[in-house]
Amino acid sequence: MIANTGIRIHKKDCVTRKMLFFVLVLCLAPNVFSQSSNSEIVDVHICDLIHQPELYDGKTIRVSAAYRYGFEWSEIFCSRCWSRDKNRIWVSFGDTFENSVSRRNKQLLGIKSTSNEGRTLAVTFHGRFSATSPKDSHASEYSFGFVVEKAEKVRKLFEGSPVPSAFDEKEKKLTAADCKN
Repeated sequence: MIANTGIRIHKKDCVTRKMLFFVLVLCLAPNVFSQSSNSEIVDVHICDLIHQPELYDGKTIRVSAAYRYGFEWSEIFCSRCWSRDKNRIWVSFGDTFENSVSRRNKQLLGIKSTSNEGRTLAVTFHGRFSATSPKDSHASEYSFGFVVEKAEKVRKLFEGSPVPSAFDEKEKKLTAADCKN
């Protein structure tokens, strides 16, 4: 009889411990989730980013834009506010990026691609913006840097990645349509 009572007490202790653990998890969960919530990510229109970069320097942002990449270029832009001579945004991909994107989107984005042709895409990226020129040697003609941590949307606009100043009217409309936030 004493042994059975001991077992019952032990089972009750286990249930009590599990309940306390569950209550503790519920109490702490809102704090854990709020630290990584989207409330820290600032939605920015790409033209605002270009014209007022100091407001977003060092911040994690979400931006929808056209993205073009090729042999020695990787940039986000909007044909409505793109300039060949100034305020261009060099794009690189963060350490955690590859784990956060599907294989299909990796292929569209040219991750680990050996092709020099490139592509032009409509994207919604979130990552960290820098209002200073990137240190990368290929990025010397770019005023700003953007390290992508996540691709929320990736859609092919067209194969190839000509400079936006060489776009025909159809290409200008395509690349301007996705510049929003």
